[in-house]
Amino acid sequence: MKLIGMDVGSTTAKAVVVEDGRSLWRDYKRHNTKQAEMVLEFLGRMEKECGVSPHEDRIFFTGSGAGFLAPLAGGKLIQEVVAVAAAVEKLYPDVRFVSEIGGEDMKTVFFTPTQNGASKQVYMQSACSGGTGTFIEKTARKLEVVPERLAKMNYNGLDLHKISSKCGIFAETDANTLVKSGVPVEEIIASLYEAVVYQNLATLTKGNTPVPEVLLLGGPNTFFAGLQQAWRYHLNKLWKERRVTLPEGKRPEELIHVPEDAVYFACLGCIEIGQHEAPEVAVYQGTEKLRWWIDVGQHEQKAKEGSRGLLTDEADFRAFMAKYARPAPTTLTMEPSAPQATHAAHPVFIGCDFGSTTAKAVIMSRERDLLFSCYAMSKGNPIEDAKTILRQIREALAAMADLAERGADMALPGRTHGQHAVPATFGFKVAVWIDELLRHVERFEQAAPRLFVAMLGGGAGTFASLGTQGPAVQAGIARHLDLADMGIPSRAIGDHLAENICLLGLLAATCGKIGREIFTLMKTEFGEVEEPVPAGTVGSSTMPQKRNPKLCQDIIAAAAEIRSIVPLALESMYTEHEADRTTSLIMDDAEARACITTGDMLARVVTVMRGLTLHPQRMRANLDLSGGLIMAEAVMLSLGKTLGRQHAHDVVYDAAQAAAVEGKSFSELLAADRRVAEHLDAKAIAALLDPTAYTGLCATMARQAAGRARAAIARSK
Repeated sequence: MKLIGMDVGSTTAKAVVVEDGRSLWRDYKRHNTKQAEMVLEFLGRMEKECGVSPHEDRIFFTGSGAGFLAPLAGGKLIQEVVAVAAAVEKLYPDVRFVSEIGGEDMKTVFFTPTQNGASKQVYMQSACSGGTGTFIEKTARKLEVVPERLAKMNYNGLDLHKISSKCGIFAETDANTLVKSGVPVEEIIASLYEAVVYQNLATLTKGNTPVPEVLLLGGPNTFFAGLQQAWRYHLNKLWKERRVTLPEGKRPEELIHVPEDAVYFACLGCIEIGQHEAPEVAVYQGTEKLRWWIDVGQHEQKAKEGSRGLLTDEADFRAFMAKYARPAPTTLTMEPSAPQATHAAHPVFIGCDFGSTTAKAVIMSRERDLLFSCYAMSKGNPIEDAKTILRQIREALAAMADLAERGADMALPGRTHGQHAVPATFGFKVAVWIDELLRHVERFEQAAPRLFVAMLGGGAGTFASLGTQGPAVQAGIARHLDLADMGIPSRAIGDHLAENICLLGLLAATCGKIGREIFTLMKTEFGEVEEPVPAGTVGSSTMPQKRNPKLCQDIIAAAAEIRSIVPLALESMYTEHEADRTTSLIMDDAEARACITTGDMLARVVTVMRGLTLHPQRMRANLDLSGGLIMAEAVMLSLGKTLGRQHAHDVVYDAAQAAAVEGKSFSELLAADRRVAEHLDAKAIAALLDPTAYTGLCATMARQAAGRARAAIARSK
């Protein structure tokens, strides 16, 4: 009879098959949240590869994800710590302390010998998954360290830095700061291992001393060589500090074990406990119920526990579309990778998540096939962040160039002080945005030699440690890093750092203005433009009609946050004497927040510019709202040729105010006024009241701005 031990954890599944004390089969895999599917795969392979038979062999489950799966296969659930403890007592009876680190949990077990065996004291982390496998791998991804390299990276012999282990967010912030400070990745990873071991020893021992022998279990303890080195260093140090007596003739490193099968201990413990159960307990029932659960059961449960969806089946969907579908409005799209004609006319759906530290995007077909996905992170490096910001500005300029040309002749009301002034075109609005963005690019490029500098003057910036060779050494390092070198390498100098944030504040002001303009023009009363609103977007849980300007709101809010950091940067220039950690802490935080939030904001600006929908019919309708009053200046200037400018202004003013206050027709009031009729007939008045004939050089300036934007992009490449 074969015994199966199955450990279904938060991120991985492990299984072992044993017969007569011999291991026949084992495997360890990530389940990628598909716990039931991975268990089914394991069971199918066991049946084929080592002859596991339903109704004959027995199966025992453990792990955080096994509770609902065990009954489906006929198995019995065993508490995870109980299983691990059973395996430890069987295989390593001399062990007194166990640390098991999993994907999203950590636990420590103290074994104390008694007359009736060993008593066990268990501690687990109670809140955040800081210090776990997920914690380590997420931080490593941020540093662009692949798993294969991470597994081989060392702890011994490297300088260590402070990294929080209580929270993954804090750890990520600390890692960002270290990267920005030029700390090598190897040292950051070693510091990460230091933080994990510290978290275990400081919080999960509850004041108890881990005495030898020690067993390290779980994936991270097994696969990360540097983590094992950190454990050995700290346990040896702890034993010396607390004067722990070691077994005679054994070195400290011989008392710390990482078994080859460390990831399978919970499985082995299940088997150890299971072989003492009654024969009729946990008889393997095959995979039929498990298959039913995957194909049917889980969906029925979700339907039962959740609320009814908007659509129940394909017929319901067709009925809904027949009733509510409408032609999509004309939408600006920008596809720089190839000419428009080369793209097949198949609609796709793009989903973007722009967070404070990362950006995620997917492209899906109508059939819900994943066509593309990407995941990008802020590098936490001001030089790289600056390059990213400039790249994003170029992308925004490219989209705006297309938008300016598209709207060059698209007349709409020009507004001053919130009121109709004279006609303009939408392309002219975009030309204004382009003009400001081009100056921002120019400012960043001009400031770069001042912003990105190498400082190697020693603790107080005096070159005392390097002597007369100091400036040459600093210059050489600067050349190697493609930076300028500081004339006076003092840590008290912060104007260049503050300048960077001030420039970001200026850029944010422009982007915030763009977001506010589109936000306003998207209001129901205006309806002249609309930011991208993907199909299926829900604007309100109670008002189904809502199509909210979410991206523009995000832009406005981010721009405000960036501008609010500018005074903080200026304040941090008040550094006392030759260095002051108080102000450097403020500046470091300000730089990180400003760069990350600017990238976040620009990503949304690019998205809005590329997907902005224009409604020229509403623009024209809004031009006509005032009944021709928006053309009062054109009429005045025409009359001024014969009446004189001031007299013409008085005449047109009288007609315009009467039209506004009394609700009369502006054109009729003009035609009825003898002072006007002597010089302009009805046909001439009608021509003067045509708003499309009075947009000045809007179209020309829009096209010129588009050309300048493209030229700037070409130069930057």
